[in-house]
Amino acid sequence: MLVEAAKAMRIMFYGVGPQEMAEHAEAEHVPAYLLHAIPLFVLMMAAEFLVGLAQGKVVYRVNDTIASVLLGSLQTLVGSWFTFVNVAAYAFIYEHLHIVEVDPASWTLWVAAVLGVELGYYWLHRTAHEYHVLWIGHSVHHSGEDYNLGTALRQGVLQSAYGFIFMLPVALYVPPLIFAHHKALNTLFQFWIHTTVVGSLGPIEYIFNTPSHHRMHHRPPGNCNYGGVLIVYDRLFGTFVPEDEQKDTYGLAKQYTTFDPVWANVEHGRRMLANIGRNKVHDWRFYLSLLTKRRVKHKMVVRPLEILKPIPTPKRSLWGPARPNTRTRLDGDTSTRSFTFKLYVAYLLVGAMLLTVVTLSLESEFDWLEIMCAQLLGFANFCILGRLLDGLTPLTTNLNTGRVLVLLCITSWLRTMSLRDHRFDKILEYAQYFAALDALFWFITVRLTAREASFEKDVVVVAAGSASKSDVKSKSI
Repeated sequence: MLVEAAKAMRIMFYGVGPQEMAEHAEAEHVPAYLLHAIPLFVLMMAAEFLVGLAQGKVVYRVNDTIASVLLGSLQTLVGSWFTFVNVAAYAFIYEHLHIVEVDPASWTLWVAAVLGVELGYYWLHRTAHEYHVLWIGHSVHHSGEDYNLGTALRQGVLQSAYGFIFMLPVALYVPPLIFAHHKALNTLFQFWIHTTVVGSLGPIEYIFNTPSHHRMHHRPPGNCNYGGVLIVYDRLFGTFVPEDEQKDTYGLAKQYTTFDPVWANVEHGRRMLANIGRNKVHDWRFYLSLLTKRRVKHKMVVRPLEILKPIPTPKRSLWGPARPNTRTRLDGDTSTRSFTFKLYVAYLLVGAMLLTVVTLSLESEFDWLEIMCAQLLGFANFCILGRLLDGLTPLTTNLNTGRVLVLLCITSWLRTMSLRDHRFDKILEYAQYFAALDALFWFITVRLTAREASFEKDVVVVAAGSASKSDVKSKSI
């Protein structure tokens, strides 16, 4: 267990050398880094929660954290739609256009790949902030109003559709399998920088992206510090902004009104379409302008000497308490505060995560139809769970009741089908148990939540009656 944890910690901090990558490439194999990292995600989030308590901080809210996990799971499931195109485009360019061949086990290639992938990520990230049409995919990541390790999981589906374009220049000199290592490690490194419990890290701040730098990126307006692993490109291209103090204010300027992960992925696009409807002129120039319309305008500068300049000292210690939040965060209605309801959504969250892990683990054994069915099932489950976090309205109650019944029918049918195809017997057996418990737990949740709400209402009425009687007595005296 400790060995696995140490291995996972190593890959979280780019601890895979060129020799190891070359051995995997020779075997035409890239480890499932994301699957190895999932247990460590949970452990690090638990540790962050405890450190936050020791520092007097409320680091996590249940609904915001679940929304982050749902968005990450949705992106992981649906993102595979774009994987084939991404891989094929990169492999084609390397095969036909690469300009140099370097020993895959050399440190020269390793360093060049680190710098190249990081440069590609910098321009992807910066461009996604600059243009509205790309902000549709990236705004999802910035929608979290809490800043914690869970926020790192909050990813947009549509960013997978265009992000690979910025990595194609790396194909001029980095073989596809080596690139796959660096791309995964670059992404995993960015997990730990999403936290408020780590302050300034001294000299490390001059080279690497850190929690301090990335907090400024997530603090509105947040159009700065675009690096993934390194901060040097921001200092070179004029987009670096140092943190002056911690402020507990994060999220989008226009806050979301629901925890629904599907809605979150289309919200900025919906706003763009609404603007189109309000415009009276619809010629080709207008539609072209939509693709090129900027939301942020950075000057194109190159300042090598900025890398050598000292970072200003913060006004307040970055290890101390943050300045309090000044705006109301998105929250569910009173029905979401009952203990029974929280247990139920936690149960559904575990199911959502298991569906994602199973799909990732067995993806090579599924045919395209099975993958599509798993994705659609996850799509519906994540959407309804997000709506449940908003509150137990008649609509969400009916939707989830329908989901529970459909899930029972699907798992029962698949168990029958598995009698002819025994590949997934155990998985389908557990899925059927999960669906049955889901239905039972849902029935109990609805009944108990309604009873708790009725009890709270009675308490309020009694309290109001007692207060009015006290007023009458005081007046008579």
